[in-house]
Amino acid sequence: MSNGYRTLSQHLNDLKKENFSLKLRIYFLEERIQQKYEDSSEDVYRRNIELKVEVESLKQELYEKQQLLDKALTTAESLTNHNEAELQRRCEERQQEIDHMQEILETKIQLLQEEANLARSEAERMATLAESRSVRPLTPKRKMKMKETQKEETQKPPIPLEDRDRVIEELTLALRSKEALIVELTDERGFLRGRVGQLENQVQDLSTSLQQKERDAEFFQDELGREKLRIQQEMQNLLEEQQAQLNQYECAAGQCVSELQKAQLQVQSLQARVRESETNNTKLQEKLCEMESELRSIRQAAQCQERTIQGLSESVTTKDSEAEELYRVIEGQNDTLCKLREMAQRSQLQQLHGLQMGQEAGQTHAFGALQNSLFSTPTGAGGQPEGPAADGEASGRPRPRPRPPPRRPAGGAAKPGENGEAQSGDALCSSAGSL
Repeated sequence: MSNGYRTLSQHLNDLKKENFSLKLRIYFLEERIQQKYEDSSEDVYRRNIELKVEVESLKQELYEKQQLLDKALTTAESLTNHNEAELQRRCEERQQEIDHMQEILETKIQLLQEEANLARSEAERMATLAESRSVRPLTPKRKMKMKETQKEETQKPPIPLEDRDRVIEELTLALRSKEALIVELTDERGFLRGRVGQLENQVQDLSTSLQQKERDAEFFQDELGREKLRIQQEMQNLLEEQQAQLNQYECAAGQCVSELQKAQLQVQSLQARVRESETNNTKLQEKLCEMESELRSIRQAAQCQERTIQGLSESVTTKDSEAEELYRVIEGQNDTLCKLREMAQRSQLQQLHGLQMGQEAGQTHAFGALQNSLFSTPTGAGGQPEGPAADGEASGRPRPRPRPPPRRPAGGAAKPGENGEAQSGDALCSSAGSL
């Protein structure tokens, strides 16, 4: 494929060069015809210099265009997977450009032939004009004028002798002027003959140059035809190669289409999964919002409970302080009980030597007094008696130590009647111990 591109570009460059040289030749011929046979060497030199400058500028432009074409070819070679339609379009554009150049060349050749024919006819006309001026035959008009003058002279009356001399002198002067005019016309005829010779030489040169141009044009036309056939053959080969590549591309495109369909199915399934996951996400977000609202409500309830617990802890602190006071009261009562026990022991030791009846009466009286003193004592802050009576003094058994009130759970309110139940339990224990 790259070789086909290179050969095609090389042929196109050759055609462009040949067309450019042919255009330059046509341009020179047109300029030479437009000069209208001016033989000024100064203008010729100036024109040659301008043409040389123009040729150099065109060479530079052609070199730049060649570089651009090489860059385009390298770019085209790098694009191996190019579309066949684009390549066909470019080939058609190149073919149209070649046809357009061929039409321009044919029109230029026709114009050159017409201008050469015009120049040839102009040269022939100028040659005939020069010959007519050199011969100067008597025209019918001049013949008529001479006849009229002769008639006028014959019709005139005879002139006197003096007037005749004067007329002769005038005629002599007129004859001399006519002779001078004849000499001048003879000189002009020689000049015109030389000019006609120069023009004939120029016409001959132009004819030979035109024949050479015609031969060159025919040669270039033949070359252009052969080159066109060769380019068409190469384009045909290139199109066949491109058709083969196009078939390969179509097979690959079919595979790509099947793969694309599979990918589309996968994409559709993935999109369905994505939609399902989006619905799940929305549900989860709704649940999350509900849980956040519940969490906020729970936090608010926890804050309320914390405030309640704080109040209860403060009440527990006060209750603890009250319990400590009760413990102190109970310790005082325990001290009193110990003293009573000592007194009971001493009284028992003293009464061992007495009578049994007196002993029973004394004990009964002592126990009754002790019970009255214990039950008549004021209650503390918790509703418990400060000094309960104990029947164990007479029996000698130690009274059990009172239990401390049970601690309330933190944050829990005191149940009604709890302190009363504890007090009644202590009383029952004390009565059981006395029995």
